[in-house]
Amino acid sequence: MKTLTRFMLVACVGLASVLNVRGTHLKAGYITYAQDTGDPTGKTYIFTLTLFRDTKGVDQPTATIDFGDGSMATVDVSAKAKVGQGVDNDTEMLIYQFRHVYPMPGNYTVGFTEQNRNDGILNMTQSVQTSFHIESSFIVDPAFGKNSSPGFALHPILIAEVGKTFVQNMAAIDAEGDSLAYQLAVPLKNKNTPVNGYVPPNKVGPPTGTTEAGTGAATFTLNSITGEIRWDAPGAKRSLGGVITGPNHYGLYTLAYVVEEWRKGVKLGSTQVDFLIVVTAATSSKQLEVENPGRIGLNAANQVKANPGQPLTFSVRYKNTGGTNPTLLTGSELLPRYRNGSVTVTDSADYKKATFSWVPTENDIRKNPYILVFRGQSQSPQRRSLSRDLTVSVFVGTDPVPDKLQVESITGPVTGTPKWHPEAMQVYPNPVTRYVRFVPGRQQGPVQLTLTDITGKQCLVVNNFGEKDFILDMDPLPTGVYLYAITSRSRLLGQGKLVKK
Repeated sequence: MKTLTRFMLVACVGLASVLNVRGTHLKAGYITYAQDTGDPTGKTYIFTLTLFRDTKGVDQPTATIDFGDGSMATVDVSAKAKVGQGVDNDTEMLIYQFRHVYPMPGNYTVGFTEQNRNDGILNMTQSVQTSFHIESSFIVDPAFGKNSSPGFALHPILIAEVGKTFVQNMAAIDAEGDSLAYQLAVPLKNKNTPVNGYVPPNKVGPPTGTTEAGTGAATFTLNSITGEIRWDAPGAKRSLGGVITGPNHYGLYTLAYVVEEWRKGVKLGSTQVDFLIVVTAATSSKQLEVENPGRIGLNAANQVKANPGQPLTFSVRYKNTGGTNPTLLTGSELLPRYRNGSVTVTDSADYKKATFSWVPTENDIRKNPYILVFRGQSQSPQRRSLSRDLTVSVFVGTDPVPDKLQVESITGPVTGTPKWHPEAMQVYPNPVTRYVRFVPGRQQGPVQLTLTDITGKQCLVVNNFGEKDFILDMDPLPTGVYLYAITSRSRLLGQGKLVKK
């Protein structure tokens, strides 16, 4: 028996190996940031650019990022490591680090752009001629105190199988304990410029696929609170034409999502993750499940309530029929670096089992859940790494949030285009339990949101929240009735009443 812990930027494990595909090199990437605590002004930041490269393409010995204040820098790669299990593994993780001092407080966006994605991506047009762009936005302001972006305990998964549910969660962790929220996004080719012809993976066809159970059309969702992506289930369309029927056939898809960090109702920053999914022929049957879920009160949405001072212990089992070299990984802020939880992994003849144990304290009580991600990984007969993730949400001192609300309150259309008329301002859901989205509609210039209680006392003012939408975390505010007003250049875009339950 051995103790298993995994922290941010763990190398050499957890990423699926990818088939030999045409194109240049970039498969996935993201930018994380952290204040340099050695600078008392709070204006010095350290950035880590993490890229995942196809080793059959060109190398990436250097990288250049735009700091968002008119300056740029180029550095050499500081670390690289192969990732995945397969002996035909062709994925390499590259790390680049930057340090920059900002001239003044403000809102900044740091970005990285590299020419040419892989060829043959099915859910966009002319992918090989399209740049790969990722970015992170954040507030430089010492008044907010120490801040860093979420990091990721697990790597992106790149392999999916025809007709099998694809589940992926990178286990984002925020060092300061800020609340995290997730949104699907359109991949970018440059700053503020989406790739051409993007559609959600489940909308590509024919054939578009069905659910794994064969009960309806394929679905593609992101859980806005846990960050779990679920594609149930990939279709058989082949990148080079035709249908995936054998081990040498594949379909390529690109995907992006944004993870946001919130503190006391203010969005401090956001990080966009872009990655490639390779769909292959199904070769194995994977089972990943919580053992005796009813014993700990786990509901159908894999949520469980824990109470301070009372131990929470449960086990997760992973079995892959037809696969070899099984491993079971865990990513979570509940593990020792941030909390005092532990995970032990044991072997049996039939499966791997990870047992999680934690005793929460009164200091661990919070409204947003603690996220545990379990990743079962095996090697297929074709010597490719195949994975499946399971996300468990642990609520301490509060009741679980209904799973339906998690999706409806934040996710929205994956294309970023409102379903309603673009001139109309929208506020939803209302009444709200926690997160509410304000969509100002079409306008020019900065937008301001003002929130007051029914006595007229001002509760919150948010400036320059963007031309598309803004998500407000109502958790710090008490239950009651609030009045909101949204203005742009002194022009009232909309106002109304908002009820917090």
